Amino acid sequence: MSELSTGLHNLWQKSGELFSGVSRLSCAIDFIFCYIRLGATPSEYFMYKFYSKSHRERKKFLTRRDYDSTYKRINSADTSVVVDKVKFNSRMTDFIGRDWLYTGGDCSSADFVKFAKSHPSMIIKPYNALQGRGVWRLDVTGEEDLESLFEEKIRGSLVEERIIQHPEMEKLAPGSVNCIRVITLNHSGDVDIIACTLKTGGGTLPVDNLHRGGGVGAAVDVESGIVFTPALPWEGGPTLFHPVTGQQIIGFRVPNWEIFKTRIRDAARAIPELPIIGWDCAITPDGIAIVEGNHDPSPILSQKFDLVGKRQVFRDYIKKYL
Repeated sequence: MSELSTGLHNLWQKSGELFSGVSRLSCAIDFIFCYIRLGATPSEYFMYKFYSKSHRERKKFLTRRDYDSTYKRINSADTSVVVDKVKFNSRMTDFIGRDWLYTGGDCSSADFVKFAKSHPSMIIKPYNALQGRGVWRLDVTGEEDLESLFEEKIRGSLVEERIIQHPEMEKLAPGSVNCIRVITLNHSGDVDIIACTLKTGGGTLPVDNLHRGGGVGAAVDVESGIVFTPALPWEGGPTLFHPVTGQQIIGFRVPNWEIFKTRIRDAARAIPELPIIGWDCAITPDGIAIVEGNHDPSPILSQKFDLVGKRQVFRDYIKKYL
């Protein structure tokens, strides 16, 4: 099913709850207009609430089509430094704040056993994982046959020491590393922070990915580090409190915020060949630990929660960069 037909199908299902008193045909025509004229995907049409906005308001948003044309013009270098997590960890040693072991190549079961004894709480992930797929946590109790476990489930994966996050971040959703997603735009070492988003887990997975596990996100003010919007799941309505822990989201102050901004700008300068990067960053008791970088950060996260279009911001940056 094509993207357009999928969007029309979803619109048909949701039109009754979204558009009281408006015909489904009118809704369908409006969506097709946004799809063709603005390049809005079905997800963007609903997440940005285009159905309730004027054309002038809609044009302020950066759609996937616009972003793709921007990204291809600027992030044209080899992206494996962030796609390949082994390369990323090797390059960003000063920023990740944890020990790690790649269990492919010449790595032996003895190497893994040694690492496990030093770091009994570990995160196991595919070296090229996306959206938290295949990530799991291993807590060594001493009763496991670590050599067999290595051969059967771990060989070829990336094994990392579990990040200990700041107690205030842990309260939001214990069991997952609750990160800040930040988009940086780097022009010859002059780094702009475009948008920051708090991402929390849902209590079922060790990751905070909003597509999976029931987590919620909210927009963070770049200057102060204070969450200024209600929380939203990937699909569903807003809430003032985390759905699992009951912790208040709006008004939450992210710890170590000035350290965070300084370090994330330094990190962006460490990969100058990719001017646009989306970073997932954990807040630790005394600083930060970068979890990963994304060469293709979705514009949705930077606009979904505060419903403020960032199209002009990217346009201004392109003019500066080019």
